[in-house]
Amino acid sequence: MIDRFLGVSFLLLTVFSASISSGQTGTSNPPGAAELALQGKTTEAVRLARKSPSGAVDALRSLYDTADVQITERQFKEAQATLTAAEKFLTAYSKVDKRKELLPGDALKGRNLRLKGIMLTEQKEFESALVVLKDALEISKQSKDPTLEARIHNNLGFPLSSQGKSEDSIKEFTLARDIAESQKDSLRAGSYNFNLGLALYQMKKWEPALDAFKRSAEQNHAAAKPILEAHATVYQGRALSNISSVSPEPMKYFVKAQKMYEKLGDKRKSAWCFYLMGDHTAYSMDFTRAAYYGEQALAGYTAVGDKDWQRRCYEFLADIYVKNGKKDKAEELKKKAQQISQSKG
Repeated sequence: MIDRFLGVSFLLLTVFSASISSGQTGTSNPPGAAELALQGKTTEAVRLARKSPSGAVDALRSLYDTADVQITERQFKEAQATLTAAEKFLTAYSKVDKRKELLPGDALKGRNLRLKGIMLTEQKEFESALVVLKDALEISKQSKDPTLEARIHNNLGFPLSSQGKSEDSIKEFTLARDIAESQKDSLRAGSYNFNLGLALYQMKKWEPALDAFKRSAEQNHAAAKPILEAHATVYQGRALSNISSVSPEPMKYFVKAQKMYEKLGDKRKSAWCFYLMGDHTAYSMDFTRAAYYGEQALAGYTAVGDKDWQRRCYEFLADIYVKNGKKDKAEELKKKAQQISQSKG
């Protein structure tokens, strides 16, 4: 009757870095070494960094944080430019200060490899991505950079999943989550738990998925990330609905998520929540109520001009109206669904 797995896809939720680049403190202050490096003023950046015992390390860490945020925001060209600026700074500084232990060069290499691995994943070159990301992982471990290590474990989960290696992807997402939780990093833990939940959901491991989504919702709430909290909330409802298709419990999560999306101005996701409400209600044989939610979903998708989901809503409502004894209404909706299909060729 209804596709209960509709809309499942991996979301690359590698979360925003909580760090702020130390060189970007406001227009009223002189630029720091990291900002000078980003402006291509490498010599000036080195000169400024040498004035402080930790100047070089602070500048590099600031540049790494900036690159991490850019990768999270999928600004890959900008991230590459930032890492190139960091490399130029590192090379220039090393010429005037030979103490290698002062400069976290491995962290730069690890991040370059991580970025390359992510881009290979984007290009669906999954085997190559795995090789590169595993190299990045080894470097992160050698450099004792657990935050980078967690990010790479998370990134490894996607090409593994795309190759059908579901159990391996779950292990990677779990390792990422465990590191973030051990660091009490709610921001990243919330993202990694969500990715873990999706991997478990795809394998129909409903109860473990529910636990991951629950933790994700709590962590994203603590990190003040309402959109990610809403994602985790709606998927708690989906997991519960698969555990029991007639339980009233999932509706609480669908309703809560719908209100959150509405408040955030996400009309498409709000409409999806209504669709899920109708889907779940239909299994309880309350077809009148299911039709109400389906109509709400249809109105939402019509408002945003989403033809594919309009068609799905028409098909859903046609099925419901047949069961509700309204065959004329059902035929009308079937024709509308067919018209959309034919118009898309």
